[in-house]
Amino acid sequence: MSVLGDFESMRLYRKRALKFEQLADACLIAEVRYRYRLIARHYIELANAVERSDKARIAPRLDALRARREMMSERGSSVVARAVS
Repeated sequence: MSVLGDFESMRLYRKRALKFEQLADACLIAEVRYRYRLIARHYIELANAVERSDKARIAPRLDALRARREMMSERGSSVVARAVS
């Protein structure tokens, strides 16, 4: 799934969790209220799982970009040092 798709999924899961929490708050029957809260908790867990998966998938790319930036920075400072000398 794309990064945008992951964010959309997380947003949707969190929105559904909020809806079930609101239903639970308005419910007078304890058993039904419990089930609504359980469903909301599952949606939150789904959103968190998608977020963790996204971070794990993106982490190697971010590390590579960070290393490249550091390498370019080192090259730039050595060029400036040679120009000053």
